[in-house]
Parts: sequence; structure tokens; C-alpha cells
Amino acid sequence: MNKTIICSHGFAMRADSAGMFTDIAAAFPSYDFTMFDYYDIKPNGDQTVRSLDVQAKILQQQIDDAPDGEIILLCHSQGSTVAGLVNLERVSKVILLAPPITMSRAGLINRLRHRRGARLNPYGTSVIPRSNGTVMTIPVEYMNSIEAHDRLDLFIKLAYRKPTTIVRALKDEILGDTDFSTIKNVKIVGIDADHNFTGDSRKLLIEAVKTIIG
Repeated sequence: MNKTIICSHGFAMRADSAGMFTDIAAAFPSYDFTMFDYYDIKPNGDQTVRSLDVQAKILQQQIDDAPDGEIILLCHSQGSTVAGLVNLERVSKVILLAPPITMSRAGLINRLRHRRGARLNPYGTSVIPRSNGTVMTIPVEYMNSIEAHDRLDLFIKLAYRKPTTIVRALKDEILGDTDFSTIKNVKIVGIDADHNFTGDSRKLLIEAVKTIIG
């Protein structure tokens, strides 16, 4: 039987979520990992962020195109929100790594204010220079989409539809302390880690995912 893990990356990430999905994939040689970019990536590396609804269409296509067999969604950060917007009929289980409970245009703009040279417009197009020399463009369509969906409600409905595990990063410097206690039928695992599960916590994450997948 084919066994596929489809990876849904987070905001401002590429397909591998800064190497996180690649590290996890190395620990699961019997699974086929599907990694892809949600954003429009130019040849020079510049990227334009697509709205959550467009991202959901991209994820849905990945699910639809997967071979018959077991399909697991492995989602990081905002990629968890995207998972709540798709048809999960073919999916066997869902794993959410450091998912956000809330997100707003004001909160995102506040997070990006420290970026040197950033041109920020919560109701228009924002342009953010990145440390690697590329530029990230955030159109108003994306800004509108992050306020169009209630994340907690999406996760509640997601957990009702499919077996779902949330892996919390207990030292999350991006999201802070997250509380998912109001979500029923969900398993919650806490790891002493930052938002991207870097350093020694990466091994803890991989072990947790092994336990979840079984």
C-alpha cells in the first residue's frame, strides 16, 4: 500500500519549512513525502504570498493527485490553517506543528515592522526585503484572507473530521502560549521547542511524529 505524507509549509517558508520537513522525511524511509511551494517563486528567489484560499486549492490538488493508499497531512504553523480549508475525505490523519490560534493583518504588520527596508501596507501591497537578498511581496488579497477565517473553528471542525494531533512548541517565540483546550477529539503533545523546532528539539519533534504515526 502506498503511504504518502503531504507537507503544508508555514508563512514566509519554502516547501521544506526551513529544512524541518526534510529532516522528518529522512526518518520515514517507507513513506513518500510530498513538498511544494504555496507561493509564486521567481527565478531569482523573490516570492509573492498567495491568499489562504488559493493556497487551499494548491493543497487540495496535491491531495487529489496523491496515489491511492494512506495519506497523512503534516502541517507547520500557518500551513495548519490551510489544512482546515480542504476536503479531507482521502486523508487518514492530520498532524499540526505549532499551529496559530489567531492571526490578523495588524498582528502580521506588527511582526514585520522590524524588517529593515520593509514597505508595509495592511490594506494594500507590502514588500519585505529578506536577509538572503530576495524580496517577499504580500498582496492585499492575502491580508484579507487571514481575517476571513476563524482558526480555532477550523481546527475544531478539522479534528471532528479526521484524527488530529497538535504539537505545541512550548517556547514559541512567534505565537507565544497557545491554548487548544476547547478543541475536543484532538490529541495535544507539548515539546520544549521554539516555533520552528530548531536545535535539539528537532530530534524530539521527529520522535513525537514517529509516535503519532505509529
